[in-house]
Amino acid sequence: MLTAFTRNTRNYKDALMALETVKNKTQNIKAAYQKVAYYRGGIDHG
Repeated sequence: MLTAFTRNTRNYKDALMALETVKNKTQNIKAAYQKVAYYRGGIDHG
């Protein structure tokens, strides 16, 4: 469910913060974190 949230939001800062709160990160969570961080970087520096 959390990964669905991060795929459907444009608020990348909040999405990253939500992903950082997950204690036991699965491969899906790690992949979602990388994608959100990438997209956030593009917006911050694009």
